[in-house]
Amino acid sequence: MSEEEVVIVPPPEDVWSQFFQDCYKKPCNKLNRNFPFNRSLVIDIGDIPQSLFNDLLASPVSTIKEAYGGLQISRLVKNWDGDTKSLNIRFMNHPQKVKIRELSSSKVGKFVSFEGVVRRVHTTKPSVIEAEFQCPCGRRQRIVQTGRDLQPPVDECGCGRKRSSWKLMPERCRTIDVQTIIVQESHDNVDGSEVPAAVAVVLSDDICKKVNAGNRVIVTGVLRTFQQKPTDIILDVDVEASFVEVLDKEFYDVEITDEEEQEILALANDPDSWDKITRSIVPSVYGCDDLKEGVALQLFGGVSGYNDDGTWQRGDIHILMVGDPGIAKSKLMNGILAICPRGVKTSGKGSSKAGLTAAAVSDGNGGWTLDAGAIVLADRGMLIIDEMDKMEAHDRSAMHDGMEQQEVPINKAGINTTLKSRCSILAAANPVNGRFDDYEDLASQFNLPPTLLSRFDLIFICRDVVDAATDAELAMFILSRGKKKSDTLTPDFLKKYIGYAKKMCSPELSAAARDALVEFYVKLRSLGGEGKPMPITPRQLEGLLRLSQASARARLSPKIEKSDALKAIRMVETCLRHVAYDPETSVFDIDRVCSPMSKQKRDIMTELKATIIEKGSGDPVYLGIIMEEMERRGFATSKVEKILEEGYINGAFTEPRRGYYKVV
Repeated sequence: MSEEEVVIVPPPEDVWSQFFQDCYKKPCNKLNRNFPFNRSLVIDIGDIPQSLFNDLLASPVSTIKEAYGGLQISRLVKNWDGDTKSLNIRFMNHPQKVKIRELSSSKVGKFVSFEGVVRRVHTTKPSVIEAEFQCPCGRRQRIVQTGRDLQPPVDECGCGRKRSSWKLMPERCRTIDVQTIIVQESHDNVDGSEVPAAVAVVLSDDICKKVNAGNRVIVTGVLRTFQQKPTDIILDVDVEASFVEVLDKEFYDVEITDEEEQEILALANDPDSWDKITRSIVPSVYGCDDLKEGVALQLFGGVSGYNDDGTWQRGDIHILMVGDPGIAKSKLMNGILAICPRGVKTSGKGSSKAGLTAAAVSDGNGGWTLDAGAIVLADRGMLIIDEMDKMEAHDRSAMHDGMEQQEVPINKAGINTTLKSRCSILAAANPVNGRFDDYEDLASQFNLPPTLLSRFDLIFICRDVVDAATDAELAMFILSRGKKKSDTLTPDFLKKYIGYAKKMCSPELSAAARDALVEFYVKLRSLGGEGKPMPITPRQLEGLLRLSQASARARLSPKIEKSDALKAIRMVETCLRHVAYDPETSVFDIDRVCSPMSKQKRDIMTELKATIIEKGSGDPVYLGIIMEEMERRGFATSKVEKILEEGYINGAFTEPRRGYYKVV
């Protein structure tokens, strides 16, 4: 280059102005139509020139000011007076995302972007951007505010009073809305030994009140430092948000290459695909084939959505495992957590009602905020609950709405809202006495209320039965360290296959599948009737539909075929035979799961009350007379004694004097 040649670099404001005129005329025209009700011009970072992108990353504060200057020069927003506080330029789709735990000192003052889960949402409050002060003499002064601390006048008033005489006039100040949220790392991005990192994010103006606790978000903004106290040497950090994107449209955010997509399609067309998938569910755990098949269906899930009348139709599948200790329930759950891209695990021992749903937390300024619990943080994912039977009764009751309606109503500390809990639940519990008792009814050994049990689509009984052949196979399997078989899929590929299926498939019911489900439902219902136990309810029919949809998704099929319906029927029959089958009457009785007592127990209780009332005519009746009459009516003495004892404990009967009973 010769000495006479001079490269003229246009001012950054002119570059921004040219960019707006070339690429953002339509968004600016839209802003003109809606201003001042819409006060944000959102810019896709991928649209801006490389030089401006580099400046934005290195010096975001000054670069954003230059963008405001360029927008004013362009005159594209006609109703805007150039005041940067009355219009927002926001940036989205940052190409270089970081983890929250990577927001270190090297990122301070830089333009960053990260993904996480909103754990806490503070109340929106006004923040002063232009303050007006008044002296006792009546003189006033306005000062534009920058930074975190209020900046009063630095000069004394002309009347001679000190600077401290200036008083803020809140009603004459200019303010904007400001809201602080706490964003935490997603559980699937955290190793088991790590505590999820979190960072405070400050939202301003029109992006306030856009997120709720439990939302998954992508935050783009500037990392800042500040002191809690003037003497602090260690600084705190927060992020001044430029843009917040709520990720609620898709369940799985897994990246799939073209080669992996071809592998996924090849597996879907493989006749042995379902067996490969079920064999790949925690292959280090021996056996449990039915349970693994049920969990595989749970991972694929049914189709969620709103009905025509606006009610929510749950597509997520809930599964409960009840079993003896030492049969690898916890190991199975940890393996499934590694497959599910969005999983949250909790334990019944350490979970409270607030920890499961949401806690009201003081914000330190006299207000209250919500801290999202496990079922809210698992929104659009899976919640895994170990030792569910160890929960307190009032803590378990908080899950009812969260499981069926998939929303958690919050009414505490003056906060009235509803949080979403669109997740599937995999829970494990132990029998009441630690192990199953062969001489007791299986269903009576669940330390869980019927209102909660009825919300599970599948309930599996896992028993530790002594069998020489099975025990030898299990011992060989454990001693070989559960080596991976060559025909199983890797957890990473299985995760991508499930994610692809959930994104691409919303299967519809075929006529053949519908007929199979209707036939099964009507056939079972016909076994009930007057004086007979009810074998199945519409809630189980909805579960059959969800399982059928999951089976079709596993094949990447847009249609639910008869084979999918039959698979769902087989799974439900297997579970019903474990928990709702009455061996004495040889029929299914769904009341064994869905109500406090089975049909047989309820019949005995009814006859018992009738006997005491008839024989006593209002007076207590001797136990021997009661037993003699109940035996004459065809009831076994042992069962009557047990029901009488349960009724006495529950307050249905009283014992005014020893051996004499009366109906309450």
